[in-house]
Amino acid sequence: MKYLIYIPKTNLKFNFSFYGLYISILVFFIGSISQGQNLPNKTIAITQIAQHPSLDLIRQGIIDELKDQGYHKDKNLQIYYENAHGNITSATQIAQKFIGIHPDVIIAITTPSAQTIFKANQASKIPMVFSAVTDPLGAGLVTRLDKPSGFVTGIIDFPPIKQQLLFIKKIMPDIKRIGVIYNPGEINAVKQIQAFEKHAQAFGLLIIKSPASKTSDVFSATQYLIHEVDAIYVANDNTIVSALEAILKVTFEYKIPLFASDGESVTRGALFALANNQYQVGRDTGKQVIKILQGSLPADLPVLASNKTELYFNERSAKMCMIKIPFMLSKQAQQK
Repeated sequence: MKYLIYIPKTNLKFNFSFYGLYISILVFFIGSISQGQNLPNKTIAITQIAQHPSLDLIRQGIIDELKDQGYHKDKNLQIYYENAHGNITSATQIAQKFIGIHPDVIIAITTPSAQTIFKANQASKIPMVFSAVTDPLGAGLVTRLDKPSGFVTGIIDFPPIKQQLLFIKKIMPDIKRIGVIYNPGEINAVKQIQAFEKHAQAFGLLIIKSPASKTSDVFSATQYLIHEVDAIYVANDNTIVSALEAILKVTFEYKIPLFASDGESVTRGALFALANNQYQVGRDTGKQVIKILQGSLPADLPVLASNKTELYFNERSAKMCMIKIPFMLSKQAQQK
């Protein structure tokens, strides 16, 4: 496409700097327009298993990465979005709906959403990118990480569990027992808790588990632990994180510290977290999506790990639980 830049005639004493600025602005504007015009129209579909801040941040990171690379919502990019609100039946219905739409890429945030999309997509094989999946091999999404060789690739979001335990010990040197609330039906949560138990042994810690298969069970699962433990830990478990306020109601009452695996849970009231940056997880996922929109096959894109970790702490929660965060640790951490 050709563009003609018109400069009106004037006398020989015109201001060169003015016209230089005029041309620079016009060229920048034209470049911005041409970037969007040169990209073909695309359609993506995004789903997540539940509504909570960490997953919302991942979704926003995906959309922002696409926008930065010239894919603008409602211009050259159509986005379908559905939330299952913690219901697997709804997740299955969403998967079937997306297959019917047949977008260029389906993006599944969390393991349960990825598994339902994967199952529904066996015949259509629409390119699929998962995000915030703890163990894609164990979840049956891929058979290899370096070369998925199917219609699926994505981003792993496995928390730095050994380092988390190290920081928990720094904050509570005398801690002996940690309670863990988790949904045994979420394979991502089970894998994290298994790793947490394994590393906890090296720190001389006893892990006491309390299962909660749905959000309505979280409050009673917390009450079960409250007289048995020195602190409570919550992994990247969508069921449990969705009901975090129920846990906080109990832990604040009994002044039991709550440690989390995501920064947004600290914003909501958890004491401390060493966590992957969820927005960066989304940006990394968006990069995978862009490669597919530009012609790459999921089979040729290795599954990658997003590992930009950050420290977070909540000063108000520390005071309520009468916990003193070591000065050097608080200096490193972001206050929520």
